[in-house]
Amino acid sequence: MDKQTYIKEKEKRREQKRTEKRVVNGEEVIFIFEKVLEGWKTIRIYNTIIKSTNESCVKKKKVKNILIGNYKIYKN
Repeated sequence: MDKQTYIKEKEKRREQKRTEKRVVNGEEVIFIFEKVLEGWKTIRIYNTIIKSTNESCVKKKKVKNILIGNYKIYKN
């Protein structure tokens, strides 16, 4: 296996690992940003997400990380 092939496979594995461990989907991130702009507090945003979608895996800490900008967003 040459180096280029190895690098491409490594990138695929890393991206797959990142997507599997995500607990917040894109729609929820957009919702959080919208509510921040409206001036909502963290706990209110968290409670609204939990009430609206029962299968959501969002945690209060993740909402806070998104609010303070300490959250990575990947293009995929």
